[in-house]
Amino acid sequence: MWDMQEKAMAKINLSLDVGTKREDGYHELCSVMHTVSLCDDVYLRLLSGRELRVTSNIPGLPGGEKNLAGKAVRILGELVGREIGAEIHIEKRIPSEAGLGGGSADAGAVLRMLGKALELDVDTLLRAAARIGADVPFCTVGGCALCRGIGERMQPLPPMPDCHIVIAKPPVGAPTGAVFAAFDGAPTVRSDSAAVEAALRAGDLSALCAALGNALAEPCGRVAPAAGETAERIRALGAMGACLSGSGTAAYGIFTGATAARQAVDALRAEGLFAAEARPVV
Repeated sequence: MWDMQEKAMAKINLSLDVGTKREDGYHELCSVMHTVSLCDDVYLRLLSGRELRVTSNIPGLPGGEKNLAGKAVRILGELVGREIGAEIHIEKRIPSEAGLGGGSADAGAVLRMLGKALELDVDTLLRAAARIGADVPFCTVGGCALCRGIGERMQPLPPMPDCHIVIAKPPVGAPTGAVFAAFDGAPTVRSDSAAVEAALRAGDLSALCAALGNALAEPCGRVAPAAGETAERIRALGAMGACLSGSGTAAYGIFTGATAARQAVDALRAEGLFAAEARPVV
């Protein structure tokens, strides 16, 4: 039934610094992002004309152009000057309002599949991605990169040393707009992307864990206090370092051993949190 299938990998922010608010409403960002193995599965079938259908295993997930995956179809079609019809089904595993780029990853997967089907180059896909959302360019290419602007200017970086990543999210989410509004009301300490980059280039996992940071962590904690508590809980379970990701309520922790990571996942699930073990992906 389906013409193509892609995995839509989640991302974590190893650093996230937030600058001034731009005239278009976006903030200038500087962030080191890394894809991880937690993923959605995205299926696509080309349709005639402009018909667009988006379904999911999650009840209530937006459909059509209200879903970033559907928006990707429309924007790419406008960019290349042709009608594109598609049926998309998303098997969601990445939680929403988590800061893990789930919707952006789904859009990136759709762009990659359409790029193969229509024989489009990566630059064309990235131009479309930049029109969809701030995380979509990175989620289209993945790996590890220092991202600037609204995420469209990317500098590839060496990947994380091999490790186990525990991701956890409390039941509550945090809308992106509310978190940025809290940041604008009382800007917080900056994140050190340069220190993260240096640790990656040195292949030093301990230095990387020490450098993790997110300028939105404190504002997110004001919007959803459980978010900050989650990062502290992961750290207490033995993570070398832990941090919130993006503007959502998911936190991640870095472990060197598989057993400790699995035990942390089990403990977090027993406390009623979403929890999963992941690995760095490039």
